[in-house]
Amino acid sequence: MMVLEDDSPMEAASTPSTPRNLTAWNITIPYIDFYDDDVKRERIPVFCIDVERNDRKAVGHDAEHWSVYRRYLEFYVLESKLTEFHGSFPDAQLPSKRIIGPKNYEFLTSKREEFEEYLQLKLSQPGRTASVNISFHVLLQILSYIKV
Repeated sequence: MMVLEDDSPMEAASTPSTPRNLTAWNITIPYIDFYDDDVKRERIPVFCIDVERNDRKAVGHDAEHWSVYRRYLEFYVLESKLTEFHGSFPDAQLPSKRIIGPKNYEFLTSKREEFEEYLQLKLSQPGRTASVNISFHVLLQILSYIKV
């Protein structure tokens, strides 16, 4: 999967037309953490997503590593956007969304591996059409410091 560079904070000096090989990125969700929501005045459990970008080693760049934190519902926003533009991906779907009940630490821990596999499958799907680049920008946002 090749996607064009965007203007994410990690790559302010990159050229907009530089291709990204998303299949060379490694994604893990090693643990669940807590985010302090000052508006709601509560601690919200979030997935810690570790990202390793290896696609630019061939042109002399070191691998890049960063971590981002995303809430449970942000994964379903991603899935919704990808489905809206490209239909469903039967080989890579999130588990059914839990609408009622708390999304607490234990619940997110029980979903961690499934969500990690989902992201890994999304990055490893080669051969999509060029129009997928726009939607994969949403995927890149969930993996960047930018809030979706």
